[in-house]
Amino acid sequence: MSSSTSTRALVLISLVILIYGCSSVSSMMLFKKHVYVKNHILPDVTMKLHCASRDDDLGVHIIPYGNDWSWTFHPKLFSTLFWCNLEWVMPSTKQLMTVHFDAYDAGHPLEDVNDCDNCVWWAYADGLYHQSRGDKPIKLKHQWVHGN
Repeated sequence: MSSSTSTRALVLISLVILIYGCSSVSSMMLFKKHVYVKNHILPDVTMKLHCASRDDDLGVHIIPYGNDWSWTFHPKLFSTLFWCNLEWVMPSTKQLMTVHFDAYDAGHPLEDVNDCDNCVWWAYADGLYHQSRGDKPIKLKHQWVHGN
């Protein structure tokens, strides 16, 4: 094999690796994400969760106390965004409590809510918390808004 041929072959192989490594197919196959939303609000309180992305509506889910709902996806670099609406009724006042939040946003990869493979959202009576990794503490991210 001539020097010119081996140089072309090396360039071609490098180009294929570069294109494959940067493609959304590659990133989708390598970096699977899991999002969990857990109900720890109050005993006997159910919450209603509706999550969606530009491409997928994950539907409405009723989550009893002590349970969770989750989904798995392959993010596309800088473009995957899942947002959610969460609501529940305060037993003592019958007041609707709501929050709208971005459960995962690849457009902000350095924020702790996106620096996770298992992204966990914890709903408590005082707000919505997030845990990016199992060895990290949970952090309050959103306070409830009084609905209608």
